[in-house]
Amino acid sequence: MKNLSLKTKFGALAVLIIVGNLVTLGLTLFATSSFGDRFSSFYKAGVEIQRQTLAVARDANYVSRLSRSIMLGDDLQKNLLDMDKTIDRIRAGFTAMTAASRFIGSGDFQRQINKEIEASQIDTLAFVADARERMKALEGTTQSPESLHAAWTAYHKAATPLAETARDSFKILSESAAHYLESSREDTVS
Repeated sequence: MKNLSLKTKFGALAVLIIVGNLVTLGLTLFATSSFGDRFSSFYKAGVEIQRQTLAVARDANYVSRLSRSIMLGDDLQKNLLDMDKTIDRIRAGFTAMTAASRFIGSGDFQRQINKEIEASQIDTLAFVADARERMKALEGTTQSPESLHAAWTAYHKAATPLAETARDSFKILSESAAHYLESSREDTVS
C-alpha cells in the first residue's frame, strides 16, 4: 500500500464506499420488500376480515330492526326490499371474508378462520332467512294489531334461538379476526 499513489488509494477508497453503499441499498430493499409483504398480509387479510365482520354484524342487526319495524305496522314492501338488499350485503360480506382469508397463508389458523367464517355464515343466514320468510308470510294478510302481535309472538319464539346461535358463532369469528389483526399488526411492526 505504501507504493500506491494517493490517487490510487482514493480510488480504492471510493470503490469500497460504493460497494458498501450498494450492499446497504440491497439490504434496505430486501427489508422493505419483506415489510411490504407483511403489511400486505396484515391489510388484505386482517383489516378486511375485521371490516367485514363489523359490516355483517351491522347488517344482521338491521334485518332484525326491519323485522320489528314491520311487526310494529311499518311499510311491509319497503322493508322487505331493504331486507333483501341487506341480506345480499351479508352474503357478500361472508364471501369477502373467505376471499381475504387466503392472504393469511396456509396453516392451522387459516383453516380455523375459514371454519369459523363458514359456521357464522350458516348461522347468520339461517337467522336472517327465517326473519325474511316470517315477514314475507305477512304479505296478503290483514295487518291488524292482533295479527301483528301474533306474528311478533311467533317470531320472538322462533327467532330468538336462531339469533343467539348466530351471535355465538359470530362472536367466535369476531374474536379470531381481532386476534389475527392484532398479531399481524405486531408482525408487521416488528
